Amino acid sequence: MATDELPDRIAEIFNGSTIFITGASGFVGKALIEKLLRLTNLRKIYLLLREKKGKAPVDRMQDIFNNVLYDKIKSLKPHALSKCTAIQGDVSQINLGISQEDREKLKNEVDFIFHSAATTRFDDTLKYAVIMNTRGTMYMLRLAEECKKLKLFVHVSTAYAFPREKILYEKAYEPIADPQQVLSSLNWIKDEAMQEMQDKILGDIPNAYTFSKSLAEALVYEKAGKIPVIIGRPAVASFKLTSSEFINHELATEHVRPSPFAMMDCRLPVFVTFCLLRYPQLKCLSLCLRMHIEIY
Repeated sequence: MATDELPDRIAEIFNGSTIFITGASGFVGKALIEKLLRLTNLRKIYLLLREKKGKAPVDRMQDIFNNVLYDKIKSLKPHALSKCTAIQGDVSQINLGISQEDREKLKNEVDFIFHSAATTRFDDTLKYAVIMNTRGTMYMLRLAEECKKLKLFVHVSTAYAFPREKILYEKAYEPIADPQQVLSSLNWIKDEAMQEMQDKILGDIPNAYTFSKSLAEALVYEKAGKIPVIIGRPAVASFKLTSSEFINHELATEHVRPSPFAMMDCRLPVFVTFCLLRYPQLKCLSLCLRMHIEIY
């Protein structure tokens, strides 16, 4: 049998499924949405989006789809984008800032969750990084536990979550600190005090981003026996230009540089999902690899 005649087992997993994605406006999120829509016959995608600069979530979703990344799917599957619905919310808010009506909808319909939303700035304050990356993950896991049809919770972490490890293996590690204690401290330590204590709390950890992602992984792993979870640890998200038409168009104007967010093809989240569903004995799997994003 020719290779192009073989069934796409990864795509088949998502056929007829409803997927909930956070971080839809980010680097990985945009590529993930495009690939799922283009290569699978899914039922629906819910995108968690917050209002930003006066733009409603539904308008921000349209802005995402105006990116040239989605030109190919618009020509191949013109109606695919209509499968996406914006859910108003914010991972930095209590219970994700999702309305009860939308929460019930997610609980009853969602099969897969991809949690990619995070702040990735290395200069964020400790409190903000913990609120976004650690507490946000906690609220996502609580929602996942309520989902009646959940097949898998995919957490996008980072290969830099445990900087003390010279070699990062595909296993869970002890967190840098107790995530529950750190989350509890948010309720009683004033912002100024936490800022003053930041260097002492971090110690030899290079930044709040790394610290908060380590705590988030610990929360995910705690749920490994209760819900199906998987942790992906991408190292470097890169891209490659292969379209001369794109290059000529973008570089025709002086001082204009092609954005790595423009067109991309990301395989990591889809691949790790396939791994766990194909091998259900893996309660928790973490992959350490370099994400390579191609522009076709």
